[in-house]
Amino acid sequence: MEKIPHVYTAINEVMAAISKTGITKDRKTTSGSIYSFRGIDDVYNTMNPLLVAAGLVAIPRHITRDCVERPSKNGGVIFYTNVFGEVDFISMKDGSKHTASGFGEAMDSSDKSTNKAMSALFKYVFMQTFCIPTEADNDTENANHEVAVIQDNSQQKTAPVKKESAAEFKRSGKTDEWIA
Repeated sequence: MEKIPHVYTAINEVMAAISKTGITKDRKTTSGSIYSFRGIDDVYNTMNPLLVAAGLVAIPRHITRDCVERPSKNGGVIFYTNVFGEVDFISMKDGSKHTASGFGEAMDSSDKSTNKAMSALFKYVFMQTFCIPTEADNDTENANHEVAVIQDNSQQKTAPVKKESAAEFKRSGKTDEWIA
């Protein structure tokens, strides 16, 4: 029987620990439409001690960046930034590694759109890699599920969306390549 690389044992340890608490959406937006969210600081502060305890290191690598400047509704400019990157999860016990990839996108009217996009990428790679619940111990057996009536929008015209794989995105010539 082949031995499982320790990186997967460590990821499982982190998943088991975070499954007990989750990371709730305790923050609220301060402008525009009000909604709850969990910020990158919530992910860092919650996950860091769990990674350390499991002997797991996370190293992000940003591969591509695309930034578009557009006019804002108030006459200024807004920057839309998309990044593609990877996070290497490395076991301190045996050096085994698992790489997870993802996208981050953000907009900002100043100089923070790239930072926001990198944070989004990191946060969502973590959310998906560790299957982080948004609330602790959700009990679904008490949930009341009601199905909504679906409206027929077959007459509605929409433009087709071009989908591309991560490999296609990496190879596209439309992006600036950079390594963090």
